[in-house]
Order: sequence, then structure tokens, then C-alpha cells
Amino acid sequence: MQHLFVTYEIAKKLKELGFDRLCFTYFFAGTNDLYNGTVRMYNFNKGLETSAPLWQQAIDWFYDNHEILIVQIPSYSMKVWEVSKKGNKDVISGLSINKAIEEAIKLI
Repeated sequence: MQHLFVTYEIAKKLKELGFDRLCFTYFFAGTNDLYNGTVRMYNFNKGLETSAPLWQQAIDWFYDNHEILIVQIPSYSMKVWEVSKKGNKDVISGLSINKAIEEAIKLI
């Protein structure tokens, strides 16, 4: 199920940007290892751990807090994502979900 959560590198950047949503799990301090004990909702970013949001939680956070829209574009051959910021006519497309989140981080 690890593929449902953002990568540690992205989670770390989200923490630096103030991501404060409740998450099911977290990354152990300084590692790529997800905690796999009892599931509970908590904001793990308050301590040494780093919250591990689901991809959709990160996408929602970008829209709710920074008006950055990340959407999947229908494609027959692969999953393609695009990123745009409200009020900006530039659209970045043809991205993987990882790259889409990284581009959204650059727009903040």
C-alpha cells in the first residue's frame, strides 16, 4: 500500500511548506520507512516524524491552500497529470504524479 502515499522527499517538502492535515501514517524520522502499526488519524508533522499523506490529500491541500490545481488527464497509454495555478495562464502537463507535485511545490 506504500504506493498510495507520497514519497518521503515530497512529504518532507510538504512539511516545510506547512502541510498540517491529519494522516493515517508517517515516515520514521529521516527515513523512507512508513510506520505500519495501529492506524489512526493524526498530524505527525509536529514532532520528528513526517506525516505521510495520501496523494489525494496532497492534491487537495495544494488546491485548498494555494489555489493550485493538479488533475489527471485522460490518456490511453499512461497516467498523465497537469498542474495550473489560479490566475496563471500557464499549464504544465504531461507529468507523472510525482513530477506534478514537485511542479506544484515550485509554484508556491
